[in-house]
Amino acid sequence: MRRFAPWRADDSFAIINPDADALEAYVFRAVHTDLPVQKSSGRARSARTITGEQLLAEVLGPTDHVIVPVIGQSGTGKSHLIRWLGLQLRRLSTNREVIYVPKAQTNLRDIVYLLVKR
Repeated sequence: MRRFAPWRADDSFAIINPDADALEAYVFRAVHTDLPVQKSSGRARSARTITGEQLLAEVLGPTDHVIVPVIGQSGTGKSHLIRWLGLQLRRLSTNREVIYVPKAQTNLRDIVYLLVKR
């Protein structure tokens, strides 16, 4: 049997959008897959593998504020993880405010506007 692709490879991004910001929240939740997260603390050189749920629990732990830098190579799921965390935090925590900055709004003016309009 010969393999057949119903579309050209060049059209794949028009058919399947890999950008986590582009999906409606209900679609994002429907297609979400929990991927392993490599977590390191402070200056530690070693990392341990945790789940998204474990990361969420760690973010919900402190009572004041949390800053969670998410770093990684292009295409590793950073935006997906951050979007998922934001949706979960909005659902679970009434005393926290989540300010999600989409990749399309990374200039300083738009970020300041997001913060001021809160």
